[in-house]
Amino acid sequence: VPEVEQEIRAALLGKFESLMVAFRAWDRNKSNSLSRTEMRDGIQSLNLGLRDSEVEALVDYADMDGNGSVDFPEFRQMFGSDAKSKALRDQRSADVLKIERRREARAADSPLLEALEEVDSQSVAVFWGLLQSLCPSIRDAFVFLKGFTPGGARRKGTEIFEWEFVEGIERLALLDSIRAA
Repeated sequence: VPEVEQEIRAALLGKFESLMVAFRAWDRNKSNSLSRTEMRDGIQSLNLGLRDSEVEALVDYADMDGNGSVDFPEFRQMFGSDAKSKALRDQRSADVLKIERRREARAADSPLLEALEEVDSQSVAVFWGLLQSLCPSIRDAFVFLKGFTPGGARRKGTEIFEWEFVEGIERLALLDSIRAA
């Protein structure tokens, strides 16, 4: 998307005297925001030879707040050439990268999720009963399952990976067997 953004930025500056003029020209219904159709038609009017899928991806990317339209601050952030717009684009790219990494981590954990779906309801009830007996709050349960480093410090992060979950279940089983003894 960044390479295409640069092409659009150059085409906009070549065709319009400012981003505001371009935005107003694309905003056919004068609503002070660009609908998906207005944004798509505007990008296609630049005749850059983009595929429909690329145009749709740009429209999705430009709608940063997900409300279905692109307002001028979103438009400026995406196509502006000033330092603030560039910094905001860089931050957004970093945020998108973080989201992609989280999705990849979740995908890597999907065999665990599939296995958990196959566990019978009685085992699930026993697991949650044990966890609740040890941990009075959801936060405490998270900390318990997340575990600790070899030095005894709580592991950082807002996600539990498969290996941490498995270790947490092993700790839970060990504590249950100690209680039973």
